[in-house]
Amino acid sequence: ELMPLSHVLATKLGARLTEVRKNGTCPWLRPDGKTQVTVEYINENGAMVPVRVHTVLISTQHDETVTNDEIAADLKEHVIKPVIPEKYLDEKTIFHLNPSGRFVIGGP
Repeated sequence: ELMPLSHVLATKLGARLTEVRKNGTCPWLRPDGKTQVTVEYINENGAMVPVRVHTVLISTQHDETVTNDEIAADLKEHVIKPVIPEKYLDEKTIFHLNPSGRFVIGGP
């Protein structure tokens, strides 16, 4: 793919959110949400090479029954791990998972 890695990963996270909502893996998910991925690069002779994922942000609508801890655990296990290659995640990667708190009312 010839798109920036941050764009590719954010797009794939969004697609994965839809997949786990529709296949019942995360039945508490609702259709509204957004993703953002920040990637750290190094310059190797003029080529920008991705080194690691610095930050992952996922805000997603959910039903009233799920807790914030369950949301974070499910997003890491069922959305982030299958999408972002392990080599890009490290102990310094920051995860903002529904950082604004409850997101019960949303669209569409």
